[in-house]
Amino acid sequence: MVSVYRIFKNQNVRRTVILLGATGCSMVALVCINYFLTKIFTPLQFGNYSFLINLFVLSQLVFNFGFFQSAGRIIAIKNDPKEYRKYYGAGFIIVLLIYIVMFVCLSLYAFFSNNVVSRGLTIPLMCMLPLGWVYLLINFYEQILQGAGQINLLARMRLVPYIVYLIILGAIFLFNRNGIGFNVICVLYLASFAVTHLYIFFKLKPDFSGVKEQLSEIWTANKQYGFHIYIGALFAVGASNLMGVLISYFESDNTPVGLYNMALQISAPLSLIPNIVATVMFKQFANSSKIAKNVVLSMLGISACAFVFISVIAGPFVRIVYGEDYLGAIPLVKYLSIGAVLYGIADFYNRFLLSKGQGKQLRNASFCVGSCLLISGVLLTKYFGVSGAACARIISGTVYVLVIWFYYMRIVSDNKGKAL
Repeated sequence: MVSVYRIFKNQNVRRTVILLGATGCSMVALVCINYFLTKIFTPLQFGNYSFLINLFVLSQLVFNFGFFQSAGRIIAIKNDPKEYRKYYGAGFIIVLLIYIVMFVCLSLYAFFSNNVVSRGLTIPLMCMLPLGWVYLLINFYEQILQGAGQINLLARMRLVPYIVYLIILGAIFLFNRNGIGFNVICVLYLASFAVTHLYIFFKLKPDFSGVKEQLSEIWTANKQYGFHIYIGALFAVGASNLMGVLISYFESDNTPVGLYNMALQISAPLSLIPNIVATVMFKQFANSSKIAKNVVLSMLGISACAFVFISVIAGPFVRIVYGEDYLGAIPLVKYLSIGAVLYGIADFYNRFLLSKGQGKQLRNASFCVGSCLLISGVLLTKYFGVSGAACARIISGTVYVLVIWFYYMRIVSDNKGKAL
């Protein structure tokens, strides 16, 4: 008991457990959400819903331009919490300006994309757009809260929206399953995030007065490394988020998109676990010459156990929870789980490089990974459908690990040389 107490007395361990617990609970909530959605929607509607969410996930990446990463790192290297509020204020101004650009672009896409218009998704997309800013804030909060070490608030941001949405869907399922339309359910999803984001906004108490200096500092930092990270992420993460759109393009309807997203969500904890450890350690990474061996071993051990667990329960889980209409997700889980482990390990080291402001190195790594995923994704999806898209994650994940490890070892070697 004493040893356990001492372990949890460590702030980093305690924060890791909090964030891991919140993320794990959000995954459970997401499973329950999907359960209700698969009972309320037909498989085709579930696929259309997944496609629309994919658009917003992709948009938060395309339209952040690296400013959120720049703000997060600036906050991470500051030691005066009183200064944070100015950077929060500057960041929210940037979010507002970016949202205007995003709104215009997605509106044009809603009316002029044949993939949207021909499948009757123009009106649902336009209904969701007024709340589309919530996805920009997800990205923004992830960066600034980890930079400020606000792990408790970050944990709430990851968990509460799913709990709110789950309660809403549960009520709809029990009392008015056939009376609520597709468009309303899509809007309620974003509204659940909006409520939580506004709560965090007031908790942060951003200071908007005289933020010209902070805006200038973020702009300068963005030119130095933030924009490089953004360009790289367009290739790596952007290509990953694009897979749902690619599947929609090559398949006859959006049903396989729903199966892919379902399998992706089941395998998601495998990539999130290393990410959580790195998020908690981010501020410490910024002031360390390398990652401690015990941290690496802990991350690998937890990831290995999680991989075995998901591999065993995936099949029975899909059959029992989602039913016969979604059995096509089971083989996809196997491929995506391997890819998730590889991406998670690489993301862990990626965070260390990010804490060091290694924007160009991360950009180059993302070029390699994104190009690999895009090429393999297009070819394999075209000829093998959704299964090919899942296999493409394994190929790109392997490349990701090799490239990011190369850059990490180069930094460790350089630090050793400076120490001598």
